[in-house]
Order: sequence, then structure tokens, then C-alpha cells
Amino acid sequence: MVTYPATTPAEYLDRLEPDWRRDRLLELRAAIRRAAPDWDEVIHYRMLGYGPGGNPALHLNAQKHYVGVYVGDIDKVDPDRLLIGDLDHGKGCLRFKRKNAVSDGFERFLERYVAMKRAGFDLRC
Repeated sequence: MVTYPATTPAEYLDRLEPDWRRDRLLELRAAIRRAAPDWDEVIHYRMLGYGPGGNPALHLNAQKHYVGVYVGDIDKVDPDRLLIGDLDHGKGCLRFKRKNAVSDGFERFLERYVAMKRAGFDLRC
């Protein structure tokens, strides 16, 4: 896993290479901020973390070949894969590669994820 030795979100963003991963990360960051404008943005586990009261519920990180959004158990949020479609993913990570745009389905996934977290659902793997 690629990590960035940053202590603030601004420092993290400054350390990113100016390539497609930075652009995609900024798009995903904007989608997260739209879905949860009241959640804090912090550095957690050397990644960008988002959650209420500085307690991250999801993470965002630029890896070598993709940008990962770490959400816990994807099956609990989108069991039929109707929102994420054919997006590359693991059990708890959505992988955005160069070819992947930030889709409406992903934005709806985020809205559902945030609503479930606010309702108290345990979305951990």
C-alpha cells in the first residue's frame, strides 16, 4: 500500500504526483464532500479519512495503479452491485483506475453509505 507521510489533508494533497491519480482523487474527494459535507477530513492511517467528529468512516488513497476508496463491506451497502456496476473492487475497496470515471452510481453508493453510517449500521468487513 502506498502511503504519504503527511499530517494534514493539505499536506497529503501537496505530496501527490501531478498525474491522473491526483485528478481522480480530487474528483472522488469532491464526491465524498458532496455526500457528507458535515464530515471532517483528517489524516488517518496515512490516508485521507472522512467521518463525523474526526472519526473516519471511509478512507481515500492514491495507490501506484489506482485510487482506492475504502468503505468496509461493500456487500452491506450494494449487495446486488447495482450502484458500483463493473467497477473494480475488493471486499472493502473500490478501485478507480485511469479509465474509470466517477459515475452517478458511485455518487448514489456514497449517499447510501453515508445514510447507513448515520443510521448506525456497522459496515465493517
